[in-house]
Amino acid sequence: MARPDGASARSLGASDGGGRRRLAAPALIAGLGAAAIAWAGPPPPRPLLDRGWAPLLRLVTGETGAPRGDGQADPVVALVRGLEVAGALLHGLEVDATTRGFVDGVRRSLERFDLGGFHKGLPHQDGAWRRLRVTGARAGDRYRVVAAPGARPLDPGGHGALPGDLGLDLGARPLPGGEAYAFAASLGVGTGRVGLVDLAGAAREAGRLLVSGDPRAPHRPRDRAAQPQPPARLRVLEACPRLRPEDMDVVATLAEAFPELSALLLALGPIEDVAVLDLASDGRAQQLRLVARLEPERMAGRWPALARHAAGLGPLLRLDGRLLDGDRRPWLRFGLDTEALRVRLEAFLHDGAPVPVDGRGRVDVEAVAADARGPWTVELDARSDVNGVVTELRGLRLEAETTSLEASLRLRAAPQVTTSGSAFGVIPAWLIDVVIPGDLEGLVRDFFVTAAATEGGGARWTVRARQAPDDGPTVLEAEARLDVRDSALVAFVARVAGMKLLKSDAARDEVWALLGAAHRALEADVTRFARAR
Repeated sequence: MARPDGASARSLGASDGGGRRRLAAPALIAGLGAAAIAWAGPPPPRPLLDRGWAPLLRLVTGETGAPRGDGQADPVVALVRGLEVAGALLHGLEVDATTRGFVDGVRRSLERFDLGGFHKGLPHQDGAWRRLRVTGARAGDRYRVVAAPGARPLDPGGHGALPGDLGLDLGARPLPGGEAYAFAASLGVGTGRVGLVDLAGAAREAGRLLVSGDPRAPHRPRDRAAQPQPPARLRVLEACPRLRPEDMDVVATLAEAFPELSALLLALGPIEDVAVLDLASDGRAQQLRLVARLEPERMAGRWPALARHAAGLGPLLRLDGRLLDGDRRPWLRFGLDTEALRVRLEAFLHDGAPVPVDGRGRVDVEAVAADARGPWTVELDARSDVNGVVTELRGLRLEAETTSLEASLRLRAAPQVTTSGSAFGVIPAWLIDVVIPGDLEGLVRDFFVTAAATEGGGARWTVRARQAPDDGPTVLEAEARLDVRDSALVAFVARVAGMKLLKSDAARDEVWALLGAAHRALEADVTRFARAR
């Protein structure tokens, strides 16, 4: 059970003299969440805690496993500093008038898919571009976001050195002919000393944990103290009745390691599957099949507006994707279905890392992603039903490149597009073509053709890490570059989709409240873990 929504945010540390909060581990352990610990009861055995917390500890301790950052001896301090920033953002966000006015204008522009309005709403002229640059930083228990026209990209040696430091740059300009706009965005966030290598390492630890219910998995705990107790299994079985024994072991471990956060998340819907136990395999690879679902009936008691919103999405989007290497061997599969309110992630894992499957269904446990033949491709199929107008995309391909410091996706070609159906069950697609110039399929295809022709080799999305010398602070940067055709038909479809996604202020408020509740729950679980250590 998570604490009530109205529980107040806590200040977790003392000032370092510069307005930022610093924390000593004893102060954390003494000052957090006694009520939550009382609800959770005594902590489980240390081996089970270490098993459940392994991914998060890998994230903050680095590749060697040694604690990092300012000479601190306890990784709990790094976790709490991240929670302090999140708490300031969720409970103490302050946005200046310029930025707030732009955000309100963006909402209106997106609801109408008004690209020209978005462009004009950017407050600063920069040559052919109009831009908005903002910076953000924690100041005590507040998080302040202000417009900064002259701001430079985050610097891990300056603004960007502290966790939560933020820099955002949005830009747009009309393309020749006036039928399309070029958009560019970059977002930088100070992450302390967490980089892409640490994120990948934490993901691998998570993979080891998720398939450790398989009796033949190398990371299957042999110590009974690392296995969940019957009361935890019963609580999970009540929330997730479809789980098999190998799944129950993993989910109950997480429920004991994170009692408050797991209770909050399971109140949104069940986990339906975690792994597939294949008795015919040699045990060197385990099959991950992680499936989770939102359940509006379960959500309605605490999040009624969000439950109604989720139930009303219907067949808005069904997405199936796969990550392929240069030999077209799948390494990952994933899916999203808004009608079933279900997400899915599938892979074969060897020592926690994905390995490919060949055309004969054989798993190559010797394969290493870094040595696989490129180029990598993320291939997507999608079906969208917007009030009866059905659009299907087949073979949407994004070229993927990764290094230890950068990952990117690039769209170079349009997918196959087909359309059908009747808007609101009444207006057939052919009649929409008559009312709005152009044909539906052609305009949707032109949308992707324009994106694929983005200057510099196609639309692209990039994430990179920049770190100061000597294992210093790290900045994670995300960048996007995209040309978008200004089409009356695409605007019509986007507006109708927006009616489903953006129509409920109450649902948006409950999303924010849910994030606040998750923050408080994780805060309590960190406290409990710290005391158990």
